[in-house]
Order: sequence, then structure tokens, then C-alpha cells
Amino acid sequence: MQDKESVILSGLAVFVSFICYHAGINEAIFYALIIAIFIDLLSGVAKARKLGEEVTSSRLRSGLLTKGLMITVVLWVGFSIQSIVSFYFPDVLNKSAFIAAFVAYVFFGEFYSVVSNIQCIKTGKPLSEWEAFSALAKLIRDNIGKLLQKYLGDKK
Repeated sequence: MQDKESVILSGLAVFVSFICYHAGINEAIFYALIIAIFIDLLSGVAKARKLGEEVTSSRLRSGLLTKGLMITVVLWVGFSIQSIVSFYFPDVLNKSAFIAAFVAYVFFGEFYSVVSNIQCIKTGKPLSEWEAFSALAKLIRDNIGKLLQKYLGDKK
């Protein structure tokens, strides 16, 4: 099972690198996003422990794969929109505006998740989901998670 996960993670790394290179994403922004994901992971583990939930390597791997796929989908959509707009309207918009917006979307999602985890750690109660942003992100994340469970055969 770990071989499948390694292949998926390697593929995601190549795809995200491709998008970042061709979209002109600044390395500092990319590294800041990776750091935000790592902080979210750590705060999520602390939140799970606070709530008395079991923290397993399988759950961590599944979470990282789901997050990686979600980020890949968001970046792919942003890159696709950027490519279409720059093809049909080459002089109208900054060519990197769409991908920057989608990177900001992902970064904001990570920031919200960290804040939510910290609040849960302090109070012992998870924050409720809010606004369309959070609901849409949850829907995408849950569906990616279901696909991963089906593909990897991971039973919870």
C-alpha cells in the first residue's frame, strides 16, 4: 500500500513543480505554503490529541495525500484558467493573476485550518464551518478522501 502512496506523492510533486515553474510562482511563496501545510499538520495532530482521537500513521498519510491532491486540483484549475485567459486575452490581464489567486485561496485555507485547530486546542470544541469557501473546501476534501480510500483500500 505504501508503494501506491509513494507513486501518488511523487506524481503530485512533479505536477505541482510543473505548475509552479510554468506559472511563475515565486519560490518564497511556494515555501511559505509548504510551511503553512506543515504547521497545519502539527496543529491538527495536537487538536486530535486534545479531542482524544487516535493519531495513526495511516491517518496522517491519508490526510497528507488528500491535502496534496486538493492543492494539486486547485493549482491545476488556476493554471488552466490562466492559460485560457492568456490565450484568448493576451494583453488584458496579468498572466499570473489567476494562479496567484488560487495560491492565495489555498494559503488562506491553511491559515483558517490552523486558527481553527488552535481554537479547538484552547476550548476543546471544534469551530463550526463558515461561509461558502469553507463548505466548498470541505466538499472537495471529502470527495478526494473518498477516492483515495477507494483507490488505496484504506479502511477506517
